[in-house]
Amino acid sequence: DMELWATACGQILFSLSPGCGTAITMSSYTHPTEDIFRVCMIVSLSNSLFSLSGGFAIFSVLGNLAHTTGQTVADVASKSGTGLAFISIAEGMTTFGSAANVFSVLFFITLLSLGLDST
Repeated sequence: DMELWATACGQILFSLSPGCGTAITMSSYTHPTEDIFRVCMIVSLSNSLFSLSGGFAIFSVLGNLAHTTGQTVADVASKSGTGLAFISIAEGMTTFGSAANVFSVLFFITLLSLGLDST
């Protein structure tokens, strides 16, 4: 499906933010003999791998939540955007047993730091 691929490419470009000032600022600290192509490939591949592993983590929680509630993953994942972060993932963390409070606090601190630090 071309729409899915276009959305995925848009997400990768959004997460890399190639036209923002952060890339220009970070490039001013590189050594003149640095292999820029190698560095760009490492950054791009690392970004893609972290995005992929984050997707696996989120859909694992959504799959477990769908299994325990008897819904489909599509029904659970339909709460996209803030509903996904604040409702679905929070509900999924309640099944973590005694560590649920610790993981919930860490998750919401992570969301807070991402919100404050996003470009």
